[in-house]
Amino acid sequence: MAINYKPGEDNPADYLSRHPNRSTKPSSREQKITEEYVNHLAYNSIPKAMTLENIESETLKDRTLQAVITAIKTGNWTQTSNFQSLEKQTYDTLNRCAHELSVTETGLILKERRIGHQGKTKTLSMLRDKV
Repeated sequence: MAINYKPGEDNPADYLSRHPNRSTKPSSREQKITEEYVNHLAYNSIPKAMTLENIESETLKDRTLQAVITAIKTGNWTQTSNFQSLEKQTYDTLNRCAHELSVTETGLILKERRIGHQGKTKTLSMLRDKV
């Protein structure tokens, strides 16, 4: 996870931490606004789970995964039409565990009974994009 600096003028939490409300009891309006802001931050900072439809859609767009699907179905991992456009490391990694892979009718790659993915780094990157 990367930490990015945000200047105070772009970071409302910075102002709030440096200028706390000194009143003994917040007004109901202040409390409501604060709760709404905290709820907004909590809701929008939690990664959204990818739906099955998201995974199917992204798999269809990914040339490497499409080549892997073809290789799984044909059993031939050496014949690919656009080998230069593939992510070779991902393709090779999946090739090494080919005996554990299968393809569903909807085009999902399964490793045993789990949905296959492109490795920890790429999967985490895709999940971070969903935040």
